[in-house]
Amino acid sequence: MSDLESINKHLEELRKRLLRVVLVIGIITVVILTFHAEPVIVGEVTLYYPSPDPQNNIAAQITNHMRENLVPGDVQLIQTAPGQAFFAQMYVSALVGMVVGMPVIIKRICRIYQTSFKTK
Repeated sequence: MSDLESINKHLEELRKRLLRVVLVIGIITVVILTFHAEPVIVGEVTLYYPSPDPQNNIAAQITNHMRENLVPGDVQLIQTAPGQAFFAQMYVSALVGMVVGMPVIIKRICRIYQTSFKTK
């Protein structure tokens, strides 16, 4: 096998693995932007189930929670551009998508490392 075929094989495998990582992050991001977390109390335990509500989605809930608990009381958050609130929700959902998808990302990176540096 020539060097060019070997490089193409590795690049194709890298492309497949990166595509899976992007797909996982994308799916989680879309779910966070689409669903609202509804609390339900079972016994003494509070569980959350997703219900469709794009206006008050999980990213907006996270943003509101951070605003209530992290921003001082005398500070007021404002929107200075037309799409700023929407893009803030996009950033939050993408970040949560990366954090929640981290096991898949680490697994894919480890597999890339194993296949690239495997002794023959």
